[in-house]
Amino acid sequence: MEQYSGLFKTKKKGKDKPSRYDDFGGQQLDDRYKWLAYIEIFIEKLNLKETEVYVMNYIHTLNWLGYWKNKNDVKSAKEKNSL
Repeated sequence: MEQYSGLFKTKKKGKDKPSRYDDFGGQQLDDRYKWLAYIEIFIEKLNLKETEVYVMNYIHTLNWLGYWKNKNDVKSAKEKNSL
């Protein structure tokens, strides 16, 4: 749940990690619009319309977000090891 803390306003434990969706040209994305970044991910990666994303099952969406986070972590670890 920690990776979704910005979405749910939970307290973060430990060191704050910058999200890839936080920095837009050196400016912080306003908190009230951060959830739209997640909607945008579903639209782009699953090729869905906005209305289709809004009717998706909550658990299903969290599974997809977890999958993409894991995939990105593995990819960045591989790139880090190759340097």
